[in-house]
Amino acid sequence: MRQFLHSLRARLVALVVLVALPGVAMLAVNAWKGRIEAIEGAQQQAIDTASLLASDQARLIEETRRYLERLAQFPEVQQPASPACSAFLTKVLGLTERYVNLGVPGADGELLCNALPLKTRVNVADRSYIRRALDKGEFSIGEFQTDRAAGVTSVNFAYPVVAPADGRVVGAAVAVISLSWWSERLAETRLPEKSIAYIADADNRIVAHFPEARDRLGLKLGELNIQTPDADSASNYTVAVSKDGSGITRIFALMRLVDRDFGSPVFVGVGIPFDARMAAIESQAIKGALMLLFFVALMFVTAMWGVRVSILQPLEQLTRSTGALESGKHQHVAQFKGALELVRLQERFSRMARKRLETEKQLQDSKNYNRMLFETTPVGLALRSRDGRLLDVNPAFAAILGRTIAETKALNYRDIIEPERADDEVRQLERLRVMESCCRYEVDYRHRDGHSIPVRVSSMVLERGGERLIWSSVEDVTADKQAEASLRLAASVFTHAREGIFITDAEGRIVDANQTFCEITGYAREEFIGQPANLLGSGSQTPDYHAAMWRMLRERGHWYGEIWSDKKSGEHYAAMLTISSVRDISGGITNYVALLTDITLMKAHEKQLEHIAHYDALTGLPNRVLLADRLKHAMAQSQRRGLSLAVAYLDLDGFKPVNDTHGHNVGDKLLNVLSDRMKDALRDGDTLARIGGDEFVAVLTDLHTRKDGEVVLDRMLQAVAEPVTVDGLVLRVSASIGVTLYPQDAAEAEVLMRHADQAMYLAKQAGKNRCHFFDVSYDAELKSLHASRQAVREGFERGEFLLHYQPKVNLKTGVVVGLEALIRWQHPVRGLLVPDGFLPQIEDHVISVEVGEWVIDTVLSQLDAWRAAGLNLPVSVNVGARQLQQGDFVVRLAALLAAHPEVDPQLLELEIVETNALEDMEQVCELMHACLAMGVRFSLDDFGTGYSSLTYLRRLPAGLLKIDQSFVRDMLDDADDMAIVEGVVGLAAAFQRDVLAEGVETVAHGTKLLELGCVLAQGFGIARPMPSDAVPAWVTSWRPDSAWNPGKPDAGAGDGGGDAG
Repeated sequence: MRQFLHSLRARLVALVVLVALPGVAMLAVNAWKGRIEAIEGAQQQAIDTASLLASDQARLIEETRRYLERLAQFPEVQQPASPACSAFLTKVLGLTERYVNLGVPGADGELLCNALPLKTRVNVADRSYIRRALDKGEFSIGEFQTDRAAGVTSVNFAYPVVAPADGRVVGAAVAVISLSWWSERLAETRLPEKSIAYIADADNRIVAHFPEARDRLGLKLGELNIQTPDADSASNYTVAVSKDGSGITRIFALMRLVDRDFGSPVFVGVGIPFDARMAAIESQAIKGALMLLFFVALMFVTAMWGVRVSILQPLEQLTRSTGALESGKHQHVAQFKGALELVRLQERFSRMARKRLETEKQLQDSKNYNRMLFETTPVGLALRSRDGRLLDVNPAFAAILGRTIAETKALNYRDIIEPERADDEVRQLERLRVMESCCRYEVDYRHRDGHSIPVRVSSMVLERGGERLIWSSVEDVTADKQAEASLRLAASVFTHAREGIFITDAEGRIVDANQTFCEITGYAREEFIGQPANLLGSGSQTPDYHAAMWRMLRERGHWYGEIWSDKKSGEHYAAMLTISSVRDISGGITNYVALLTDITLMKAHEKQLEHIAHYDALTGLPNRVLLADRLKHAMAQSQRRGLSLAVAYLDLDGFKPVNDTHGHNVGDKLLNVLSDRMKDALRDGDTLARIGGDEFVAVLTDLHTRKDGEVVLDRMLQAVAEPVTVDGLVLRVSASIGVTLYPQDAAEAEVLMRHADQAMYLAKQAGKNRCHFFDVSYDAELKSLHASRQAVREGFERGEFLLHYQPKVNLKTGVVVGLEALIRWQHPVRGLLVPDGFLPQIEDHVISVEVGEWVIDTVLSQLDAWRAAGLNLPVSVNVGARQLQQGDFVVRLAALLAAHPEVDPQLLELEIVETNALEDMEQVCELMHACLAMGVRFSLDDFGTGYSSLTYLRRLPAGLLKIDQSFVRDMLDDADDMAIVEGVVGLAAAFQRDVLAEGVETVAHGTKLLELGCVLAQGFGIARPMPSDAVPAWVTSWRPDSAWNPGKPDAGAGDGGGDAG
């Protein structure tokens, strides 16, 4: 639209409009004058018509006033309370059709007299027109109302009634005019066509209307869009133009009918239709406008045709050419007809277009080239406004920030500056503003991931389109900063390193070194600059060593190793040398960098540590570590040479008492003397090692026969056995040596030492001060023993053990005096095993204690069960020497008894077996007395088999002796066994102990025992061991053989056989 307003066509249109404007103005003036004249004519007609109506209606009102005035003078009316008044008014009302009712209300408003009969009392004191007539004594006209006496809508008139005697107002004569009557009066008036007339009261309510419209009576003028009269206006009429309620435009004229002195005014109005007149005026105006428009259009078309041919068409061609020129194309314009000025303009435009296109092409080529440089340069470029808006950035700038170009341009330049560097940026911008030249500075940008990026910025002011912009080139200097830091660090390391550092050229000549290198070598810096690096060498490195080092440097680029060299002072030192080659871009070696660390002290310390790690600190002999190494080498040598070697494990006998009696200092000196003696007793090539305390191991190599080793071992025994004088003390010890031969004992090194150790213990058991050779077959037996013990433990843990019980009886009385608990193993493969099948394997082993406690606990549980069933018999349990000599035996037994509080401890009897294995007799005696105090009884099992049985009998508080079944079984045939049985019975009697014979297999055995005085017995001849649930029945049914007790019936003496204990 704006372009059109500035176009040539618009200006031509404006010219035509200006030419036609006077005609338009004339038409408008004439139309306006015609409208004014029509309005004024209609207003005058309305005023005249309203005046005519007003005068007619005023005459009617005046006639009503005179009528009421004469009526008020009648005596009947002056006495309204008189019945004659109402009759008089009824008569008078019949004489006229104008009024629908006549009445006279008293001074208090009570309607005392009325032409129409009253149905109820009526008081009109609240009517304003009544109050005016009564209070002011004036003629008064009422408003639109419904008459209370006549019951019709009406306008009422009142005139005061005065008493002739005193001139006092005694009432008011009232005439009621129906609204319909008044409307009929309006209809009698001749009005212009389609006009309306109305009469309105002081409240602007319509009381009469023409044409007749009952629905409008009582409505206010404003509700019908009729101009409301101004009751306070000094003028008697009002004129207005408006649309009435039916939508017709009218000229309204309103006239006052009654003078102000009569009270509320009454108006008469006329509405003359104005639409037809306006339509005629507008029609005439339209005709004039159309005529003018025709002439203007004709003039416009003619002008436009001439302008188009002479001006517009040439200009359109030039416009198309300029459009093509704007898009970068030159469109040839053919010679056209038109104004001479335009023809010349076209010729000059063509020349200008060609030159401009040539210039634009050059500019575009330059712009493309510059943009290519902008996009591809590795330097970040950014164009920004002074308020920080990034107007353009290249990929390198966005890459510095870790963002895309779009993301970067969405930021403000201040957003990419680290906050702590923002003040630096502000100062640089101020400097740039003042200098208006290029300024260079460094600042930190913030990367997308949050880390800082040091950059070097070059900025200058650039003016474009009247706006001063800032053009910046940005270079990421992170690598430079790191390189600088690396150089500073390298220089610091080079200067302060505790290692010697030196640098050579490609030929190996030293070009630089640090102070530590000078301190290590003892040379001043100027003494080795330019010298070959092999000055570090000494006679310790051969030429081949150096040649190999340089060859590895050339091939791999580095070398690492230890060297021995001499300081300037001639002092020999060890060093760790690391050399690395430095290459240029093409891969050629330019320098060598070497690190030299003085490790002389470390070497010495290492030598000390090696000695400590491999030699005994006290004796200087090889320790266990070096021994293992030498033993492995000796074994390998033995295999190569086909000769034997011996591993001898030596333990000093009697060393502990020496150490305990005379102290460790004396003991250490003794060990040193003996070590030297034993070492002297060995041959060259043999090894003697101390592996701890008073234990030594010797490795004897290159043995052709066992005898060769025995000779050396005898010398060692003699060397140890000879007296040793230490601090004036003459000390004597001996040695027990265990020996195993390799490869006869084809075991590993550690196993060989273990075998020798086992043999050493056998030497001690054999009496000490001797040598014992390891027996390979015996070792196999030991392995079998270990396997058996493991099988027993697994069976015990699986709950495969159980108890059987063998009765003990009094042969003479036939009374069952107790039971012996005998363990069984319900083996899953071998079936039910008796004790001889598994107990020997666990003798003197910890598991034997666990099994023994299980037996006691199981017996106590069984005693508790039998007690509940009414069976109370003592039960004996075998207790081995190892279990009995446990330090906490009494405590553990007390705990087992406490777990079965209902069982009487006297029912538990402990049978001591293996009496010859009891070591501490005093301890065992105290233990037995403690158990006796708890109620537990003791017996000595297998009596007569030990070599010190009499000692046990005398010292141990056992109440019962059990004769071993081996004597009882053969006593009838072997006089010696008979003598032993008879002797034991005699000893028991002498020491006042009870005696019980085991192994009673026949009646004859029992009979003989009774003859010897032994009445207690057990064995297969009485009963075999049985499960616990079979015991009660057996006890009930048991009867002794009649040969043993002739006074009782024979119940059978058993089923024969021997004791299964």
